[in-house]
Amino acid sequence: MDAGWMDRARPLDEILVDAALCISDSVYHGPVNGFSREEWGSLREPVEPPDLPCRVPGVVVTDDARGREDALAAYYERLVDVARRCGASVALARPFPYFRVTPVVVAAGEQVVSFDWTDDVAETSHILRALAGGGDDGVVWDDVDEGWFIYVVVQDGVLFIGQFDPDRPREELVLRADARVVAEQAAAALDRLTRLHAHLVESLGHDYWTSRH
Repeated sequence: MDAGWMDRARPLDEILVDAALCISDSVYHGPVNGFSREEWGSLREPVEPPDLPCRVPGVVVTDDARGREDALAAYYERLVDVARRCGASVALARPFPYFRVTPVVVAAGEQVVSFDWTDDVAETSHILRALAGGGDDGVVWDDVDEGWFIYVVVQDGVLFIGQFDPDRPREELVLRADARVVAEQAAAALDRLTRLHAHLVESLGHDYWTSRH
């Protein structure tokens, strides 16, 4: 990213920094390898979604799960049951895709920053912890995955987020927000995620949200 990337940052005023848990309306039960796009779309068993708001399509943020933890746990119990009944138990062995957890930044009702390569509670907690400690000037987060770069930097009380792919320069994303607000929200999100994760593990009797390498 060029030296002047922060000058192009779009301001974010009212934002939510949080962790999001994947919500799926169906479970794929076709071939594990070599499946077609048509098979992926058609060989699916429906799962009743939770009675929870999804301010971002396909996920529930921890802020919306407060006081509704049992509804979320009941949804995951239904998903596990459906996966086992339709012979898709292999999908229960790792967080992606049905138990994926990822950090999100939401503004004006839409997700403006995503960490697409983050899948589980540990990875998400690591990023939230870094953001929560990002009150002082300096680099908060610097990562690259499959050519997609993300930089998070604090300068003079302003947090800058830059995402870009050298092969797709037109898709560059550069944003800025109050560093103190981001740090406070990230700390609160980390606390909510820790509590929610513990509740889900206790309710289901198994930790589906943590990768096992």
